[in-house]
Amino acid sequence: MKLDRRSFLQQIGMTFLTWGGMSFIPNLGKFNQPINRYIQTLAEPTNRKLALLVGINQYSNSNNLNGCITDVERQFELLVHRFGFNPQDIVSLTGKQATRENIENTFIEHLSSQAKEGDVVVFHFSGYGSKMKVKNYKNELEYGLANSLVPTDEVLQGKFSNHILEETLLLLGKSLATEKVTMVLDTSYNNFEIDRIGNLRIRSQNKYPQEAAQEELEYYIELKQRLENQNNKSPGTIIKAAGDNQIATEAFGNGFYAGLFTYNLTKYLWGTTPANTVLVSLRKTASEVESIMGKLQQPTVNQSELSSLLTYYQMADNSLPGEGIIIGKEENGNILIKLTGMSSQTLKNYGLNSCFAYAEEGDINVNEIPLLSIRSKDGLIAKAQPLGQINYQEGEVLQEVIRVIPGNVGLTVALENQLQRIERVDATSAFSNIYGVESVVNSGEQAADCLLAKAKLKVNLEGSFNTQQDLITPYIENEKEIGALAGGYGLFSIGGIPIPNTIGQSSEAVKSAVFRLKPQLNILMAAKLLRLTVNEASSRLPVKVTLEITNGENQSFIKRESVRQLKSTSLDDSFGLSPDEGLVPSIRIGSQIKYKVENCSNRPIYGIIIGINSDSNLIAIYTQQLKNKPIQEGKIVDLPETSNFFNWTILGPVGLSEIKIICSDSPFSRTYETIDTIENYNGEEQKFLYLSNPVDVSKAILSDLHNASNIPENIVSNNNDGYALDVNHWATFNFIYKVI
Repeated sequence: MKLDRRSFLQQIGMTFLTWGGMSFIPNLGKFNQPINRYIQTLAEPTNRKLALLVGINQYSNSNNLNGCITDVERQFELLVHRFGFNPQDIVSLTGKQATRENIENTFIEHLSSQAKEGDVVVFHFSGYGSKMKVKNYKNELEYGLANSLVPTDEVLQGKFSNHILEETLLLLGKSLATEKVTMVLDTSYNNFEIDRIGNLRIRSQNKYPQEAAQEELEYYIELKQRLENQNNKSPGTIIKAAGDNQIATEAFGNGFYAGLFTYNLTKYLWGTTPANTVLVSLRKTASEVESIMGKLQQPTVNQSELSSLLTYYQMADNSLPGEGIIIGKEENGNILIKLTGMSSQTLKNYGLNSCFAYAEEGDINVNEIPLLSIRSKDGLIAKAQPLGQINYQEGEVLQEVIRVIPGNVGLTVALENQLQRIERVDATSAFSNIYGVESVVNSGEQAADCLLAKAKLKVNLEGSFNTQQDLITPYIENEKEIGALAGGYGLFSIGGIPIPNTIGQSSEAVKSAVFRLKPQLNILMAAKLLRLTVNEASSRLPVKVTLEITNGENQSFIKRESVRQLKSTSLDDSFGLSPDEGLVPSIRIGSQIKYKVENCSNRPIYGIIIGINSDSNLIAIYTQQLKNKPIQEGKIVDLPETSNFFNWTILGPVGLSEIKIICSDSPFSRTYETIDTIENYNGEEQKFLYLSNPVDVSKAILSDLHNASNIPENIVSNNNDGYALDVNHWATFNFIYKVI
């Protein structure tokens, strides 16, 4: 018989059903076996991995979401093809299946009744979150608000919500017989009367809180009472897409929607190695999310886990990292590939003739291995033509070998929904005369790189919302700017975060604003091109880079390396992590920093430091050392070199910096020639440069990487207007940190 919630509660009340000294043993009558034989079976060692994945797009009484099913699919593919889960041990509940009762019962039947000590358990939820009014069971006149997960059958008759209390879920996690539990919650709990911010959908139900259903409340209370002797047991690693007073969002990709958090987390986990703890991928994910959402969405993990997180989902021993998997084959011989490990921006601008190969370790040569060449793309799915004899095998992990970046990459600008029709018409006309702007769209219609909007309101500096009105339009954080710039046009991230120094006066016409913003649009365009080169996961050029704070004793702060080629025993990225400051690394104004670059290859390499600082300018560290001579094999250099004449000091303002270290086995000849043309540059040994020709510099970098790759025409043909990059010849490492 099935183990329902009532039977489950009865069984965990038995004296021997505890966790720790007396193992938690559920589901005593399920197979109608003698008690002693059942206990003996449960005591046997096991390495089983179980997962329950819940994703809800369609709701009975709320606006529908779009990306939750994609989240479930990405988690399923990750667990099976990267972390060794048996597909039969994963249950996915989507659509009408994801009712409150079905989610809770499936948790008990699939996870609680099967998981043994030492097993791995994963629970994932993507959908709406909310808050419910909950009675104090000791005083029925008192109410409080509690976080809840919204199932597809969200509403009961009258004033009651048929939600799952988040606390119920955590208690169910405590009831499991194993400590190796991970719960991923891509949802949020603020009840605001809007469903969008910027170009993104919000995963908080926009309704006033109703009362919790009596059945759910009674179930929670009884479960809590039955588990009182397990108060010291952790419910596992709880990873949330946003803090309790923040919002979780989903973004439009290139033909698909996905949770902003889940997409980035799974992307990083596809490229991770056994040496990485979950914290490494979480910090990278949190940095990506914060670059779009600022303080409105900051992923969290329960603080007790920060120092002892296990490898995420316990990676399979024979697992290899990758950027895609084979999902099918067409009659004409084309291979269907799911591009699971690519960033959404790279995926959107991923050129035809990009090539993949079967996952393998060690060096590769594009002339000696069979390749799969991309011929078309639709969302996450690509059709590839084999170059050479390839043994087709569904589920096979693929690794990137050649990345083609089209020469006509441009910016997509979204127009905020509250702009009037005449404003949209004038803005679209003005943008058509701006070089590099590829298209102008309405907010929420498709993927975009930035947002044009009026700045009207703000949130407080803690990221909490003063009122629901604070979310309606993008905000300004600087108190002094509120009066002068309220109503002025400016550029914002797709999550509605203002780009520094772009907000104009309220009296400015929209056409004038677009013309004024041309320099910043050039910087955004240059930054986009640079982001398309990031390949830390797929690079086969062996390099290690460490960001150090050099005030007093040198302190390692962030580490990056070519994980595919280097097999470090540990790649800890938790240096100086303060739970109070969140997962994104923070550097204080006045700190001095440097990058330590280690050439682990068997050949000389060259490098360049370039990126966006906290005041949204494109900067580069110019060093004669890198321009004139390479880093020899096996050597470690400091960039910039420590000297009495030049130190890299963090000057501010407060904000996010995104710096890239780009390495190649060929000189950056064209890049440095382009930098040499900058006005007022006097040829100093080392210099901190604000680049007045940002797009030219970014294209010069792409050109140098293209020339270094020197890919034969029989592999990538007709590429005169694009850039073809070989992962053997370049590595771009991304360092995102907060200036505080």
